[in-house]
Amino acid sequence: MGIEVSMVDVRDIDQARAAVKPNTTAIFIETVTNPNIYIADLAAYREISDEHGLTLIADNTFLSPYLCRPVEQGADIVLHSATKYISGHGDTIAGVLSGTRDAIDRARIKMDSFGQCLSPIASWLVMRGVRTLPLRMRQHSENAQALAEYLEVHPKVDWVKYPGLPSHSQYELAKTSLPNGCGGILSFRIKGGGDKMNQFANSHKLFAKGVSLGDVFTLIYPQPWRDNLIRVSVGCEDASDIIGEFEAALLNL
Repeated sequence: MGIEVSMVDVRDIDQARAAVKPNTTAIFIETVTNPNIYIADLAAYREISDEHGLTLIADNTFLSPYLCRPVEQGADIVLHSATKYISGHGDTIAGVLSGTRDAIDRARIKMDSFGQCLSPIASWLVMRGVRTLPLRMRQHSENAQALAEYLEVHPKVDWVKYPGLPSHSQYELAKTSLPNGCGGILSFRIKGGGDKMNQFANSHKLFAKGVSLGDVFTLIYPQPWRDNLIRVSVGCEDASDIIGEFEAALLNL
């Protein structure tokens, strides 16, 4: 489609500002990045957008509208993979786009042209799931915080990335921009390399391995191509059950 992309580290505002070219029309960011769990400073990106007359587009899938409302922090357009937290039950594929009337009218023409309209059953499943969004996001965040704190001090864990930990490089930004919780996604790495990662990932009884996220049950996604990073979509199970499952898996290493 003739779209050119300049990739930048979302944490480096100066790098982002320097990446703007004469033909740049938009900044596209994730409010929390996948899978390194970095936070976008929306106010800073709004400044860059205003300086250059750009549209600021925010993918808010990891946080959902309950934990973050990017429009209130300066985004022009917000999108979600509603397959994830908005529907919340891993049983439909959907997307949500919100923004100004002009932007949505133009997007609707594109969506109709490409046939990307939701079926009635997919729409119903999203509407069913979104009714429990506040309840689920509170539990996801509480459980992820508890699991991150457990993993951070475990002797077999190399590091943990979660914005709710004081050790996270953007902890202060998380405290001000995410007052209702930091979401249900964390990443960590086990000591011992790929063999230990595989052994850990294959020893779970309660949790499945999967590339999706945002379900009510916990999913783990080992990524050997990312230096053996393991991304965890922490579910809504009892926190003691989640930690107990991880404890048993780590004990076997």
